[in-house]
Amino acid sequence: MRQKNLVFLIICLVLLMVVSIPFGVLFSDFVPGRISVLYSSEFTIAEDVTLQGNDDYDTLVLTKGLTGSITDGVDSRLGDDAGERYMHACIGLNDGTSITLFIDTDTTVNDRQGSVIGIDKIENAEKILSEYKASREECRSKALIKRIVCCAVSFLISVSVSCIFLRIYYKQRKENVASISLVVIALTVDMMLIVLCLLLNVVNSRVL
Repeated sequence: MRQKNLVFLIICLVLLMVVSIPFGVLFSDFVPGRISVLYSSEFTIAEDVTLQGNDDYDTLVLTKGLTGSITDGVDSRLGDDAGERYMHACIGLNDGTSITLFIDTDTTVNDRQGSVIGIDKIENAEKILSEYKASREECRSKALIKRIVCCAVSFLISVSVSCIFLRIYYKQRKENVASISLVVIALTVDMMLIVLCLLLNVVNSRVL
């Protein structure tokens, strides 16, 4: 009976260590210090660009030489609200007003709708695109490091807990005390951790 208890206990503790890894990944999004990177830059229109009309204006021509600014942030949990393909931008017009638009980083698209211009229509496009992509890679890299750290901490905690359980088991064994309660407690901890993983996954999916 004691041998069976030990086998069941080891199975529960192995499960605890295995589940601690996805738990660390999911929990990393809730650890204080959310990763976010803001890319900002100035740009100049390289050639005349015609924007199709919308609710704010009729057909609009952005003439060569107009300047604007790009301000586009990305969050490790919320992502980029416009998608990584587009950059948020604001450009000043000749009449003193300004409009917001998107700069499309996909150079293979020719037919664009609404307030969208191709990145090939601005000066220093390659430099701006390179800096923009680097900001996204920076966010992903920092988020990955954070997840790895959280996974490592979660796994080390599970190993420490497992060692405590085993130590208690062998102490009870020397004292000739029944150890079935340890198996029940370890299994309960496993179930709680699995439920927490499911809840965190649901919360993350709703946020994203």
